[in-house]
Amino acid sequence: MKILVTGGAGFIGSPVVRNSNNIRHTVVNEVKLSTLNQLVLHVEIKNNHKYYLKYVAVCDKMIMGHILASHKLDTVKCLAAKSYVELPISGSAALIERV
Repeated sequence: MKILVTGGAGFIGSPVVRNSNNIRHTVVNEVKLSTLNQLVLHVEIKNNHKYYLKYVAVCDKMIMGHILASHKLDTVKCLAAKSYVELPISGSAALIERV
């Protein structure tokens, strides 16, 4: 099976990528450039020939279309998200303004 995981460097996406890779699926991991600090979680699978890391924003239609077509994917797991964990601590107004 060939799987695209969007947000594969995130809190939820990382274990999904790791687990999918452990059961021998081909994994295409879409990661936005701002999440590079999370990629340390993928050290153990980076040399696997069935693992592809793509630095692209999920909203880039042209590049995402190319990824979908070139890898002939079976499944897409949309786990990309933006959270603002720190904002409710300092006050909810900032969180409401961002949304």
